Amino acid sequence: MSNLEHLQKLRKLFEEAPIRELDDLELVSCSDGGAEVRLPFKPDLTQGLGVVHGGMVGLVADTAGWFAAASVYPQGLVTTAEYKINLLTGARGDLLATGRVVRQGRNLITCQLEVMDAENKLVAVGIGTYACIRTQRDR
Repeated sequence: MSNLEHLQKLRKLFEEAPIRELDDLELVSCSDGGAEVRLPFKPDLTQGLGVVHGGMVGLVADTAGWFAAASVYPQGLVTTAEYKINLLTGARGDLLATGRVVRQGRNLITCQLEVMDAENKLVAVGIGTYACIRTQRDR
């Protein structure tokens, strides 16, 4: 499978994921170990203090990390093994998460995660670890 075919497959996976419709997530970019995912602001996503709920910040960050990891692993699938998010400040408005592969091992891919708000302010940083699931051909 060519790299272009692999990236097209990933975009289709994104578009068909049921959770995407819950939050209107948008896959902005995905290739060569990097991905960007946008979460448009909706009042339903805020908590009592009027900022975007931290769980939603984690959702968009993990999604960007997953697609960054998947972009460098055309041999099979990846799944989130673990992620950690540090919420730096309250997030307001649309969110843009970036995932970037920092290490690709045989079984695990590690990504740096960042989330910016509508004012281009860094609101969260983190790290995600994604397990590689080989297809039958790779075993």
